[in-house]
Amino acid sequence: DGLALDGMAVTLALLLVLGVLFIFTGPQVVPDGKARIVERLGRRHRVLLPGFNVIVPILDKIKTTGFDLYTILEDEEKRASLVDEKGNISLAEQRLDPAEMTLIAKDNTEVIVDSVAYFKIVEPMRSAYDVASFADSFLSIILTTLRQEVGKQDGDTIITSRDVLSENLRSVLQEATSNWGIQIMRVELEEIRFDEEVSQKLSEARKEE
Repeated sequence: DGLALDGMAVTLALLLVLGVLFIFTGPQVVPDGKARIVERLGRRHRVLLPGFNVIVPILDKIKTTGFDLYTILEDEEKRASLVDEKGNISLAEQRLDPAEMTLIAKDNTEVIVDSVAYFKIVEPMRSAYDVASFADSFLSIILTTLRQEVGKQDGDTIITSRDVLSENLRSVLQEATSNWGIQIMRVELEEIRFDEEVSQKLSEARKEE
């Protein structure tokens, strides 16, 4: 009888511990516009969307570290995390605004291009696990694509074909980032210009015409 009582006491104690764990760690209220990733036994498991959710204590854990999700604002030195300390991943539209780039046109003219891309995380699991150095990879694609597109045209043509260049960049970015769980909303070329010396020469040439 004593062993039976001891066994029951242990069982009740375990149930009590599990109950406390469930009360304090099971319910998960995800804020609007956010998502959380659940890892089960250290592996990706599922995504919690805004609202009330429940996870399994001990087996499940909210991923709060190990993220490499940043966006770049104004230049490569200013990086903003897309995840907070609780593991909430932002689902809102974001801006990636790299520093302006100096590129070479078909006629060897140096063209300065200032671009900005707007995007949203639509599949948090992919964004968290399937791409390394997210912001740097994003930047690399923008630079490579702009370099190729600008290299196809001469300087004067580029200045007048901003919309085409923007759409081509958006299309390439969407194709490249689709496996990252990212949706490209739009791409804008905020400024396309020549350096002062080239601009002055072009202006003088037009006056002579």
